[in-house]
Amino acid sequence: MTRQAQAQAVNAAGDSLPTFQLAPELLDRDVLALRKQGEGFLAEQGGSACRMDLAGIDRASSVLVSLMLCWKRQAEKQGVALEFTGVSDRLVDLARMGNVADYLGLVG
Repeated sequence: MTRQAQAQAVNAAGDSLPTFQLAPELLDRDVLALRKQGEGFLAEQGGSACRMDLAGIDRASSVLVSLMLCWKRQAEKQGVALEFTGVSDRLVDLARMGNVADYLGLVG
């Protein structure tokens, strides 16, 4: 399976909001490629809303928080309302420690 296929944009059943599903194996192998795929997905949204689904990621790391920050900044530049879903409690805690949880919309 190609990297593109592993981290492709999908629509959740019954949900019209475009969703980018993160593939955990790409996070381990090629973060730069994953960043570019996410940015490509955001560019395709044309100023509408979308989400990044992190449900498959079972760990927290500063690399992942950094990736989320990159995507959030890119979304803002393109006028895209970006929502992160499936975020683990550990990742939320890490984002809080870095004072970026509110910016990423990870408050709850």
